[in-house]
Amino acid sequence: MNQNSKWHIPIQFFKHPVIITLLFCFILNLLTVFGAEKSFWLIILLGTAILFKLKGNLNTRNIIILLSIGSFLLRVMYILHTPYFSRQHDVAGIGNIDGHLAYIEYFFHNNFKLPDFDPRTKWQFYHPPLHHFISAVWLKLNSALGMNFEKAVESIQVLTLFYSCCINILCYKIFKEFSLDKLALVIPYSIVCFHPTLSLLSGSINNDILCLALMLAAILYTIRWYKNPAMSTIIKIALFMGLSMMAKSSGILLAPAIASVFLLKLAQRKDLFKKFIGQFTVFGLICIPLGVWWSVYNYTKYGMPLGYIPLIDDNPALYIGDYSVINRFFDFDPVQIKNIFICFGDPYKEHNILIYILKSSVFGEYHMKDTTVSMIISTILFYINAFLIFISLISMGVATVKKSSKIDTNLKTFWIILYVTITASFIRFCFGHPLICTQDYRYIVPTFIIGSLAIGFALDFLQAVRTKRAKFFAAITTATTVVFCLSSILVYLILD
Repeated sequence: MNQNSKWHIPIQFFKHPVIITLLFCFILNLLTVFGAEKSFWLIILLGTAILFKLKGNLNTRNIIILLSIGSFLLRVMYILHTPYFSRQHDVAGIGNIDGHLAYIEYFFHNNFKLPDFDPRTKWQFYHPPLHHFISAVWLKLNSALGMNFEKAVESIQVLTLFYSCCINILCYKIFKEFSLDKLALVIPYSIVCFHPTLSLLSGSINNDILCLALMLAAILYTIRWYKNPAMSTIIKIALFMGLSMMAKSSGILLAPAIASVFLLKLAQRKDLFKKFIGQFTVFGLICIPLGVWWSVYNYTKYGMPLGYIPLIDDNPALYIGDYSVINRFFDFDPVQIKNIFICFGDPYKEHNILIYILKSSVFGEYHMKDTTVSMIISTILFYINAFLIFISLISMGVATVKKSSKIDTNLKTFWIILYVTITASFIRFCFGHPLICTQDYRYIVPTFIIGSLAIGFALDFLQAVRTKRAKFFAAITTATTVVFCLSSILVYLILD
């Protein structure tokens, strides 16, 4: 027997990118325990230098690794710079009775027991508990390591950092499922790595980022199941979709798109009818209990309606229900563009959904540092992001109408249904709860990933065509992406 054979399994195990990312997050967390966060940079830089010494040229694979490391470092810098109470959504301070942190603290202080009261009586407690439960476990672990409680709360951002890096990995795997390579892979992956929304969410201690990561895992395995419909794969879809719904109820938005894949595959392979019905039954037995138990539990015990969302329309400072549908979509008064950050009433209330999306997709609901340099870079980021969205919409049109051996009609249908479902649900939410804050881009983050994939398809198709028009589109898209990534990095390096 080979003397080193006993090491074969663990070496392969640690080659997996998710494991590597988890390992580095643990190292960062341990260094935080001892107040030695700054030494983390030396570890990363040394590892990068060794990596390229061993691997050689700057090929596509190494560019992907560099982008991954750069994205990881940017988000590490962001979470170290951002306190748990800054640039958050629905998070109050330690010891508060409401908000996502209070929900986490409840599990921490009550030995992980479910709330013994109607969740509607405390702000944000209506959410499914997966993220809050995991975060409470993380608090217990760090408390056992000797962290004081406030520092342990800060360390929840290490968890959300890990989730955001898993999103990078999952997007890469999704892109590779369609055999994208070279520029057609590097460009969409760059957009994912340095998209400002994922930088913001990497430091947000609410449940958005975990739900998104689990949704993408379900999407990845849906694509793999369509290619090879094995029972083990559909079980993974069921687990990840069910868990995404246990993190946040919006995980249900996957259902129409995934159901379309199941039905289209069934129509395509009628000879496997019995096999598929068996798999669909197993899917339902796993996914449905995971996804709906929280809602059923609270409906049964407290009468909380299924799919409950609290009414928050009684806040006059945020209310925009008096604007017409026309104004919500087509009011492009220049004053709204003059200010690239969200306005909450001074000099106007942000009411145009499209403009709000453009602003919140790069800055969230927050204002960046008010210096000349910061404003110049922020303005560049705002407008280059708008142009990149325009390119992605063109790319979605190209990807939809052009035939490709890398994606068939059924999988195109999957992406279209997913995009329409998310967008329609968002618009319904904006008008059902007409407040400034309900227009936030964080509710439709998967759309930029779909747009990035479409850009990859367009570049892949145009690389094969090699016309002057195709080369021009590739050059413009590449230049736009480079400026987008650099301006995003700079904006989030010079935060106030």
